Formats: sequence, C-alpha cells, structure tokens
Amino acid sequence: MEVQADDARAPLLAQALNRVHGQDDLNKEAALVKDQLAAMSTEEVAAILPDSRSRR
Repeated sequence: MEVQADDARAPLLAQALNRVHGQDDLNKEAALVKDQLAAMSTEEVAAILPDSRSRR
C-alpha cells in the first residue's frame, strides 16, 4: 500500500502506524504532537492520531 502524505502529516501517520503495531514512547509522542501543532491545526492533528478519535 502506498500513502501520500506531506512533510507535516508523515510523522503523525508514522505514529499512528506505530500505535497499531509497536510500543509507545510517550515523551517522543508528546514532542511530535507539539511540533505538529506548530504546522497544523488541532483538528488536523486530532483527526490523524488514534487516541483522539476514541476520546470524542
């Protein structure tokens, strides 16, 4: 499968895939979200990260 993603969304998509199969590093995830919020809206970030959908 091929996924098209710009530079801002690619790290978030990688984090979402890691959540599917892998272990979380909460410090790295927090740093990633902080960086992404500088480039994207809160709504865009929340739409990609898996935790945000379950909290709605």
